[in-house]
Amino acid sequence: MPTKTPAPAFAQITLAATRVEAVTDFYNAVFGAGLEPDVEAYADDITFYRGTLAGVPLLVVPNEVAGVAAEQSRHQLHISVADLDATLSAVQEMGGTVESELTADEEGAPRTVVVRDPDGNTIVLVAR
Repeated sequence: MPTKTPAPAFAQITLAATRVEAVTDFYNAVFGAGLEPDVEAYADDITFYRGTLAGVPLLVVPNEVAGVAAEQSRHQLHISVADLDATLSAVQEMGGTVESELTADEEGAPRTVVVRDPDGNTIVLVAR
């Protein structure tokens, strides 16, 4: 019998940001990411922030350190939340924006909404 290769798992999510502090505050307030400065990560004048997002290690770094030229990411996170209405309020309070109406694609499907973080990256919030 052939052996099965274990399924891959995320080792880390790295968000390259133009507004590092605003993005850090946003993910801490909206998703409880627990991002804190990692003073030993790079150089004296650049601060990285480490935390977790949905159980996955999260790192927020300045665009220039990550070598990112894009002003917005090319990946979209879909995050399941327990209280969609409260999360939407937190998104707006922390400088994010709501980009779509609340939707459910079919009967019985969870409600979803697209938001943007303070750097303009889109996130799909999915009600649990």
